[in-house]
Amino acid sequence: GRSRTMNETTFSIYKNNIPPGLVEENCGLGDIKQQPLTKLLYTRNCDCKMAGNLSSIYQTLIALYNLSQQSFYYSDEIVNTFIEKMEKTITMKVKNIEVKIAKVVLGSPVPAQILQHIFVDKFQRSCNKSVAENDVSTQRVDTLVRQIVRQKFEQRLPSEDIYDDY
Repeated sequence: GRSRTMNETTFSIYKNNIPPGLVEENCGLGDIKQQPLTKLLYTRNCDCKMAGNLSSIYQTLIALYNLSQQSFYYSDEIVNTFIEKMEKTITMKVKNIEVKIAKVVLGSPVPAQILQHIFVDKFQRSCNKSVAENDVSTQRVDTLVRQIVRQKFEQRLPSEDIYDDY
């Protein structure tokens, strides 16, 4: 879905190299919803990111993890992604986080069902038929959880399959 904060957000739009006709010239401060280019880009981005904004969906995973652990806080093993990459420790740490979150969230009935309902609700609205018509099985949710964690820490490579569309 689209952000509910779009109506209250102010954007600065740099007009360099934008095709003619998509932005009014010398219009000063304007409403983003009235700019054809920004509305097009915003909508396209929302439609392409069916699981949601990466930070938002990762925070949802962490919230479900905390729910399953009856905890308010999550202690992350990765504090600085850049340093972990430099020290070549990121791959193993991301794998450990991926396994832990998938096991705990999907191993707890309520958080697992909440996550599955979130995905079903989002995916059925996709303009991509392969996403909208696909069954959101337990296995697919497990794969998505793992790929979201990898993507969060920039460790996921495009797989050239349906998971790139989610």
